[in-house]
Amino acid sequence: MGKSKRKGRPKPRTDPTIGRPAKSPSDPETAAIRDQKILPVLSQLSSPNSKSRSTAASAIANLIEDQECRKLLLKDQVVRLIMEQTLTDSEIEVVVAGWGVLRNLALEEDWTFGIHLYRQDILTPLEAAIKNVVSILESTNPSFSNMPKPRQILTWELTGSLIGLLSSLSETNQELVDAISNLPSVPSFLFGLLGFEGIPEQVKDDAILCIHALTEENDIIAKKILEGPGWLTGLSKLKNEQSLQGIAACGIIHNISQELRCFDQGPDTKHLLDSATLPALKLSLEGRAQHYLQANGNLSGDDPQSSRIELSLRLGLEILASIATAAQEGIEGGLEGAIGIDAMSEGSGDENDMDQITGLEADDVANHVDEDVEMELVTKDESGNVGASGSITSGSHEAVIVYLVEVFAPLVLPLAAPQTNQTTETLLVYSRALSALNNIAWAASQVLSSSIFSPVKETWTSSAQRIWKQVISPILSSNTADISLADSITSLAWALSRGVGGKVDLAEGEHRSFMALYRAAGGLATSAAAAQTNGHGKSTEEGSADTTSLGVKCIGVLGTLALCPSRIDVNRETGVFLVTLLAALPQTPTDDAVEALNQLFDIYADKAFDYDEPVFWGNGLLSHLEAAIPNVRKMAKAVDKRKQPDMRGRADEALMNLGRFVKYKKDEKAGRC
Repeated sequence: MGKSKRKGRPKPRTDPTIGRPAKSPSDPETAAIRDQKILPVLSQLSSPNSKSRSTAASAIANLIEDQECRKLLLKDQVVRLIMEQTLTDSEIEVVVAGWGVLRNLALEEDWTFGIHLYRQDILTPLEAAIKNVVSILESTNPSFSNMPKPRQILTWELTGSLIGLLSSLSETNQELVDAISNLPSVPSFLFGLLGFEGIPEQVKDDAILCIHALTEENDIIAKKILEGPGWLTGLSKLKNEQSLQGIAACGIIHNISQELRCFDQGPDTKHLLDSATLPALKLSLEGRAQHYLQANGNLSGDDPQSSRIELSLRLGLEILASIATAAQEGIEGGLEGAIGIDAMSEGSGDENDMDQITGLEADDVANHVDEDVEMELVTKDESGNVGASGSITSGSHEAVIVYLVEVFAPLVLPLAAPQTNQTTETLLVYSRALSALNNIAWAASQVLSSSIFSPVKETWTSSAQRIWKQVISPILSSNTADISLADSITSLAWALSRGVGGKVDLAEGEHRSFMALYRAAGGLATSAAAAQTNGHGKSTEEGSADTTSLGVKCIGVLGTLALCPSRIDVNRETGVFLVTLLAALPQTPTDDAVEALNQLFDIYADKAFDYDEPVFWGNGLLSHLEAAIPNVRKMAKAVDKRKQPDMRGRADEALMNLGRFVKYKKDEKAGRC
């Protein structure tokens, strides 16, 4: 559910073709392309005529868009030629075109290409080029604005290529990101561009998006920004601009806030709470969402403004999803106070919209109601009382989740509703809206178990019904073959159902869709060998769904739906389905079996439930559970505790609880409980 970590990505295999002469392709058509398109432009990189060299590099940059041409160029060592010849050329036009080639290659290739560039020591010429650009922009004799227009255009083109390459390199692995972060010129270069008068809007957009990419899980850059000359203050002001740059600033501040616990907090960290960022993010997303929905997602790809709206939406939704995850993880990990609201509310004098979450003086609480969230819901301490100082004494993460439920869930919902005739662009917005709703739903299910938030529970229950009807049901009825979409929908369905105790308005047979999806995704067809390695996700208690297998998610949805009273038929079908998974061991994957057991324990925990007698006892589920004990024991022992300690721990716990549960139900039936 959360953002991926660079550190977890595997090291790429070294390309055996790099550094060796390329063999002529055996396919006649491919050989013809190489002879007619690739070799001529590569040879022109060494032309004595600078115009020919520049033209050749520009042609290569365009050829990269074609996958077959790109692969041929790489095999013919275009990277080595560019780095050894083009980047060191005496003519600025040639150098600019060469950096454009590397930028385009990094954009088109996967993240392993960035690792290859790093191993070729790309950071040395990159830093030199950055310093050169800075010297040109800071020139006083003549000033940059008085330079010939062609030279200005070339400088901005070079700047854009360097930023684009930096952004791509920032999406590789932690070693490379740390190396970039330790270059003294990088942060000053990027922040300097944000304040440079006359900078093209696109270059400024690229610069702040690059900063956003660099600050993700990066304490090195975060600390440099905190210590930089007014950089944090500039970001705090910029975040309130309703623009792509404002949204990116919100994301940067959020990224920094996640790294603050790695080092001492300075005096300028008061405005870094997500609770202070969310109101600004809301204002930016509202206008763009409205524009997008009015156009039915059909924004012109040729219109730069439309492209920026789409990009703004995608970025804002990603930031929102990350904030929701951070709030949930903060509650789960007991991180309250790592960067707390109490420190924020000491009179920082920041924008008035901070009051929406961070609180007011006690005398003002009764009179001040945010347009979306009543302060009473977010300023109560654990006993339900409003804090005397007006600060959020129950913890900042809960307050953020309340705001997400009240404000952002209704805002995101229309964007997450499936549309007909989806385009590539609208699918990107749609998938990010689903992710944001999913993370909000999981966070809500985590915090709303507290009685403090009873009024918010009513709001979330109503929202959950709308989300189910407008987002979940249409996909279930469509029988989608898109496994990725099915996975996202199932995760969201699980979070919604879990948060409201299964009390969602099910259409006829909707629960069976998750049973069918389980089987379609592999389910019981998984071999015994694969079952021991399939699905290393988190359990229901851990409340996250990003690494959880689709099978576990389906089981989780079914289990929570079965908790709803007065649905004996749904409960019966679910109970039989779950014990069938246990009977199928060892074919059932370990995580699936563990989740099935946990759901069965929750569903039939109390004889007072209206389905306990007609289903648990009426369908003889106890005998099936008792019969499953030997197979569950074998399943647990089959998990290598050295290689998979978490899974082994969950399996052992499930086995222990199964024995206790069987005994408990027997005693319950005998009247001893």
